[in-house]
Amino acid sequence: RQLKQGRQGGHVIDEDALRCIVKFAGHNQRDDINQGVPVSDGPSEKDQVIQNKERKYGIKLIREVVVDAHQTTLYNSPAFVDDVAIGFCSLKAYDECIKFVKEMHSRDLIKLKQSTYEHAIYAAEEKKDLKMVDELIRNMEDGCSLNKK
Repeated sequence: RQLKQGRQGGHVIDEDALRCIVKFAGHNQRDDINQGVPVSDGPSEKDQVIQNKERKYGIKLIREVVVDAHQTTLYNSPAFVDDVAIGFCSLKAYDECIKFVKEMHSRDLIKLKQSTYEHAIYAAEEKKDLKMVDELIRNMEDGCSLNKK
């Protein structure tokens, strides 16, 4: 609600509120909020429909927060970037996770956490995209060595 009100009023959204939204978006579909592991798919088709609905809504919220974070210093925070990668992975938004991490890596403005790369690698593994796994591992190695200079 605060997100909507802030946008309508043309205000910059509070960074703590943005962090909370990313951390808890789709929380029912996260096995562990801090680990990026999705819950197992439900046993029935009805359960899976509910899960997909919750995941889609959580993904939508995270996307919106990323857009809003551009107006703040939060966008350049390694912890925030990691939370976004965790959120996307937790909600089985593997393509979004990979795309976001690659984009943040290419900016070279901040040192990404190793765990951020690991979430993108996990996403690529879940998609069974071995070329992407290799590319992300190279990015992680390059990012870690580039940022140590």
